[in-house]
Amino acid sequence: MEKHPETGTQGMAGWQSAFDASVRIRSKFDIKRKRGEFIGAFAPYGYDKAPGNSDALIVDVEAAAVVRDIFAWYTDGHMSLGAVVRKLNALGVPNPTKYKNQKGLNLRNPHGNDGLWSASSVRRVLSNEVYLGHMVQGREKTVSYKAHKAMRVPRDDWFVVEGTHKAIVSGDTFEKARQILSRNVKTGASGGVYPLAGILKCGECGKAMSRKSSKGYTCYCCRTYREKGAQFCGPHTIREDVLFRAVLEAINLQTCRMEDARSLLRRVQSASEKPQVAPGFADKQALLEKELEGEAAVFDKAYYDFARGLISEAQFIRIREICEKRQSELSASKEMLSQEVKNTSKNTGVQYAGLMMFLKNKRFPVLTRKLALDFLGLVCVYADKSLEIRFRFAAPSAPPCSKHGECANQDNPRLSESRDGVKMKIVYAGEMSIDEALYRYFLKV
Repeated sequence: MEKHPETGTQGMAGWQSAFDASVRIRSKFDIKRKRGEFIGAFAPYGYDKAPGNSDALIVDVEAAAVVRDIFAWYTDGHMSLGAVVRKLNALGVPNPTKYKNQKGLNLRNPHGNDGLWSASSVRRVLSNEVYLGHMVQGREKTVSYKAHKAMRVPRDDWFVVEGTHKAIVSGDTFEKARQILSRNVKTGASGGVYPLAGILKCGECGKAMSRKSSKGYTCYCCRTYREKGAQFCGPHTIREDVLFRAVLEAINLQTCRMEDARSLLRRVQSASEKPQVAPGFADKQALLEKELEGEAAVFDKAYYDFARGLISEAQFIRIREICEKRQSELSASKEMLSQEVKNTSKNTGVQYAGLMMFLKNKRFPVLTRKLALDFLGLVCVYADKSLEIRFRFAAPSAPPCSKHGECANQDNPRLSESRDGVKMKIVYAGEMSIDEALYRYFLKV
């Protein structure tokens, strides 16, 4: 570009030329985005660029297995973002940047990279629609052709093309993760997630309820009241044990209204008899076997070279030590993978036993995180300590059973009162039946 002879700055013609070139490049990229062609320098974690066609994505077997694990750990209702992060780092799984570096890609993080996972990196995996098989691009753009600072783009302006590549997770799993993320749950002191975390809200202001313990009791109160003052909202205080009992009674009032217990038992029994294999097990197992074979081949070649005098004894010993260390790590990973499969099989048996116990008593004995996530959409607490409980399924057609008659309103099942005197308004906000909800719960769908 021409520069002014005295000031050294680019002339108007130079600026216009640069601007025109920028517009042409962006226009070309937009056309490719609209066609669902990948234009990034590096494929998203879990995928590789297809050989011979850098515009298409193919599954990276090793990273895809990690992605499936992250979704499984997070959506089963027992692991928070922090717990997932700690498990990944404890297992020695490299974060996306380090993983790509290990594969020979020159990906750099301007803020530095220690190779460890963080809550933000796990959140990005859980919220990325690319794992549904959709090409999602244009989420950021540079301010101008002169400034390379990136800015977020409204979702309506993204380029989203569905079905461009193979999905890594199912739509149901992704949606469940999205719902849990939207609740912004926090972990307790033990690292677990409280049963109603992200589900419990103030009925007046809509904010989350804050949990606190004092004098041997644990209570929930409105976060707005606690943080901003009484002029903005009331306390809406309710004891945790009273709240949990009321919510559990409300759940049992619904589940005892299932229509066909025998059909549910047959469906769960049939599914339980099928071989249960952990997600991505075959891919992980094949990858580990391949790496073990590779290490064995390296050792064999080193021994052959040493026997022929091509390498020194010190070099051979060094190669042997490296191979033995790597083989030990891979064998440990295989053992861990086998244990995961055994645990999956055990969990299936536990779910079947849990179903038998439920069918016998027609009720759940305790409020768990999984029970709350699978059945509840929202629980609101009002000033008079009454509750509004929104379920994720349609209203059962059967009337409340006599086993729960002490707190059921026979005339209006949508209004009930717990044994502790907590009034409850029931709202149904789903389309599936209670029988289907129970089936999914016991099959971990």
